[in-house]
Amino acid sequence: MAAQDVDGVCEVRVADDAHAAEAAVGVRDASAAEAAHAAEGAHAAQGAPAVGGVSRRGFVLGSAGGAAMLALGLVKFAPETALCRPPGGQDEDRLLGMCVRCGKCMEVCPTGVIAPAHIEDGIVGVRTPRLDFSRSKAQLGSLAGWCDHCNEENGGTPRCAQVCPTGALTPPEGSTFDSMRLGTAVINRDWCLAWRLKGCTICLNACPLGAISFDGNNRPVVDELLCNGCGACEQACVSLESTSIGQDENNKHMTARAITVQQLER
Repeated sequence: MAAQDVDGVCEVRVADDAHAAEAAVGVRDASAAEAAHAAEGAHAAQGAPAVGGVSRRGFVLGSAGGAAMLALGLVKFAPETALCRPPGGQDEDRLLGMCVRCGKCMEVCPTGVIAPAHIEDGIVGVRTPRLDFSRSKAQLGSLAGWCDHCNEENGGTPRCAQVCPTGALTPPEGSTFDSMRLGTAVINRDWCLAWRLKGCTICLNACPLGAISFDGNNRPVVDELLCNGCGACEQACVSLESTSIGQDENNKHMTARAITVQQLER
């Protein structure tokens, strides 16, 4: 073997590399096909024609594409932090294992704050329900709201949990609006009108739990022990509508409201 010419050795190595590359592509494609087949089988077992407003064919094709992206390392398998989930969906592992992506919870939400999770939230949770208060306000305007567990519309029993066919959304027994934590409100001090200019009290007045108070300089602060992540403050915040007021380098590229509900720690 040591006496073989260099070209011959190179040819063998190139051939081996080519076979290895073909094998890698085959494994990746097989993984995508298996994921698509599994998704189709699970969906067919439910007997539903669509998944959260997406056709069966679209769901299967999306699953295959997502599996391929996962194999290439372009997306995460699971989110690094738990998402803000509707009432009863705070056990992330349980929700992911039981949710069939039917979209019924999104359909019945009276304030439109439930939206499907996207692929950037982790491929394992695509089209599972998450709370999105910014989407609600952008799409519904003055009709948008926050999550009060359907206190006014349904006597405090979340409609999303009522219609969930698998129990993926199941509030703990005895839980109430005050006791169930969905997330935590966080203030961006560079974007907040009260922190920059003083005088704005909108989030303070909107909070139904008294979780927001003013410091000695009339600037809002959030008490994380009292905040349950209902989104009332984010829904009420006018920072995006008031970007021309006191605009500077810190806030001229605002992409979200100055106070937003953030995910719970995973």
